[in-house]
Amino acid sequence: MNIIFFNSEAGDYLLLLFLLNFSVYLVFVFLILRYFKVTPKENATLRRKISVIISAKNEEYNISGVLHSLHKQSYPKDLFEIILVDDNSTDDTFLQAKAAEIANLRVLKAENKRYPGKKGALDIAIKHAKYDHIAVTDADCLVSADWLKNINGMFDQGYDIITGAVLFSNPESLIGKYASFEHYRNLLMVHSFANMGMPYSASGGNFAFTREIFEKSGGYGDTLQTLSGDDDLMVQNAIRNNARIGAMLGAGTYTFTDPPESLREHFNRKRRHVSTSLHYSFKNQIILSLWYLSSMVVNTSLLFWVHPFIFLLPLFRYMLEIVLYKRLEKSLLIDKTFGFKLSPLAIILNSLLFDLFTVYTFVSQFFVKTKWKGN
Repeated sequence: MNIIFFNSEAGDYLLLLFLLNFSVYLVFVFLILRYFKVTPKENATLRRKISVIISAKNEEYNISGVLHSLHKQSYPKDLFEIILVDDNSTDDTFLQAKAAEIANLRVLKAENKRYPGKKGALDIAIKHAKYDHIAVTDADCLVSADWLKNINGMFDQGYDIITGAVLFSNPESLIGKYASFEHYRNLLMVHSFANMGMPYSASGGNFAFTREIFEKSGGYGDTLQTLSGDDDLMVQNAIRNNARIGAMLGAGTYTFTDPPESLREHFNRKRRHVSTSLHYSFKNQIILSLWYLSSMVVNTSLLFWVHPFIFLLPLFRYMLEIVLYKRLEKSLLIDKTFGFKLSPLAIILNSLLFDLFTVYTFVSQFFVKTKWKGN
């Protein structure tokens, strides 16, 4: 590593810039520690009727899992329906879904879609939904037994849109463990800023909204900037329509999916998300840019030897990264739920990889075509 030395005046200015950058990073850390918290349980009345919708494309090996987990909901079965739309699968997804013996399930074909990809299938599901409160999950997810009960509780608090966390279950490979770390680190920002009243993102595997805000925000017709974004871009549109958006976190609120099996799969997922973030509001883009840049620039301070104690900045940064992860680990009970626990050294190494992979993902989206289930 080549270290760049500066004369006294230039070095002082550069040191000041590094200290200002670190101050921005500290502000984000403070806000996350202040606002990242488990959603308090509410004693909601189990009376709201909810339509659960799923888009499925070539998910014959997963479809029985998500349907079985929905069938085991603690929410009264006469208060919710399940609508699964087969998005032109080339495998036996449709037959597997039809074979499920679930009384409140309807299985449809995605015929005459108005919109491409998953959005078109979900649009069909909403048109066929009986009820005005909609919950969305993915065909490769498993939902917690109290998932709908918690969604109902959030609706009782007056929210128009509800976002929840999709967690990776039992990551065993190195790639799976890194992807889990990155996923959890991003969750810190998403959930904290939602609790601050500044939501910017959601996950289509754990998402709910009212039909009223869906239609008021333009439905999926106003989210066609990218093939993905049925969740994030809808949130962006809803913000402009003064929607109340709440984030739920805690036992019984999660949905679960498998971690990626390869770096190619991981980067493909991340490029989809990054390409969608380019269509966020200008304010959200500035906030996210400051968060990522402030944490990454701290590391570059070691390349510019502007002060004998410059090495303390990255040292403090990684100490804070450990604090943040341990806070998240405690809130989500990650180690007890998944047997997944990172040592301080592993947190530091994963943080370094996170910085490098974030840069790679952002740059590569302009040169590598992102794939989405054959669309």
